[in-house]
Amino acid sequence: IKHMRREVGNLDRDVERVRDELAREIVDVRDLTNQVNADRAKLEAERKALLARGEALADNTEKVSVGRLVVS
Repeated sequence: IKHMRREVGNLDRDVERVRDELAREIVDVRDLTNQVNADRAKLEAERKALLARGEALADNTEKVSVGRLVVS
């Protein structure tokens, strides 16, 4: 019986240790998910800004002349 009680006590400690590890992992996953979402939002904003710049350049019809060379 003493041996069984000791084993049960060891199991309780093991369960507690695994539960703590799982809780840490859950928090890590939540933090990473939040970071990925923030990075995606930032990337989308940068993509939109880049597309707007590209459109502005494509719509630009101003001509610049340097000597005989005319560039639009």
